[in-house]
Amino acid sequence: MKHINVGKKNDLSVKAIEADGRYHPMTDEDARFEQPDVEIGYDSGVYPGITLEELPQYICDKAASTK
Repeated sequence: MKHINVGKKNDLSVKAIEADGRYHPMTDEDARFEQPDVEIGYDSGVYPGITLEELPQYICDKAASTK
């Protein structure tokens, strides 16, 4: 599994799979049945304009842009 950091502290992480040139976030339940391709570390805090539901995909998109 590859590790990508998109923040400075990287005190939180999201597991994701890679498909169609993008990363797609996985839930803990998903990870029980399929091996994640990447673990993305990011900083805890406030992300203005991003809801909690949108945050995992936002982090995945940021990680894809740092490839």
